[in-house]
Amino acid sequence: MSKVTKLGSLGVFDHVQVLLGDDTELEGRATAIDYVPEERLRLELRPRNSGVRYELSAEHGESRWSPVRVRRCDTEADADALQWESLGNVVNVSVRPDSSASV
Repeated sequence: MSKVTKLGSLGVFDHVQVLLGDDTELEGRATAIDYVPEERLRLELRPRNSGVRYELSAEHGESRWSPVRVRRCDTEADADALQWESLGNVVNVSVRPDSSASV
């Protein structure tokens, strides 16, 4: 199963761990999922007890998916300072379904 398919099949509140190309590990709960097969993926992850949001996204081109890219935003920062920071591409995904509805 491809990374995009695995991420696209998530349910809201599933726990996700991703590994980036520079060996950075991120994790959080899926809070927003927009997946259209053969078109686009957009997924938002939020770590527990944190104002950080991660956005994972990919687009389908002529015959394949682009790499899954990750951006980060700290929503606890000053509203005027809110900015998305590009972190890199996902190289591995681990998913654990969550039975609780708490974020």
